[in-house]
Amino acid sequence: MTKPHNSPHEAAFLTLAERWRCEYARLDKMKAPSRETDLDGLAAMLIALEHSQSLSIKCFHTAEACLGEASKRMFPWIDSIPWHIVCDQLVSPLQLSPSNHFDYAVVVDHLDESRSALRLWALEIAWFVRNLLDSEEAAKKLFENVANTLANTAESWGLAASLFPDSESFYQAADTYLPEDFQDQYEDRKEFYQKLYPLSWQAHFWQLEAQLRRRIQLTIEGPAQTFISF
Repeated sequence: MTKPHNSPHEAAFLTLAERWRCEYARLDKMKAPSRETDLDGLAAMLIALEHSQSLSIKCFHTAEACLGEASKRMFPWIDSIPWHIVCDQLVSPLQLSPSNHFDYAVVVDHLDESRSALRLWALEIAWFVRNLLDSEEAAKKLFENVANTLANTAESWGLAASLFPDSESFYQAADTYLPEDFQDQYEDRKEFYQKLYPLSWQAHFWQLEAQLRRRIQLTIEGPAQTFISF
């Protein structure tokens, strides 16, 4: 299917994706990318999630090129998931082969990564595709994070809350969940978070989303803009 080649979202996507690809092309496979590069990838992914109808086959091929760079990394899943999501989102609009569909269970599989930095990255990706996840399986992993991890427990709790249609069903699921270990710690943390305003659990994600939307807008407006990361 022919798509417009001059939409602002397509232009922004190509700029962000190509910048990501170029950075990875010169990055040692053992070295972590900068946060700025991570944000470029997430911003491109967000465009595909929300504006797939505005993207052409060129965007799909660019995402494939990014997957090629990601495949060279020591842990390819970390860098490839956003681009798999992009390709998945373009299957229907571009009438591509169903073989390009992505299994979102892969995102769920990584929600309980043992290394906190990788776990947070998986949580960040999951936030943007939360409506595409198996909510029951994802919630189990997130509740287990609350019980047995030191870092990003608020983010795990907040992401879990976003998987339920209302607070009542979320609290019910949280109350009935029995962690494999650290049950007392789970109960203490659950009680602590329930005393806080719900948006505070998700502050990291809302700030990230605002940052990405700002990044997309500045990319659309032109190259003279300056990005500020928090």
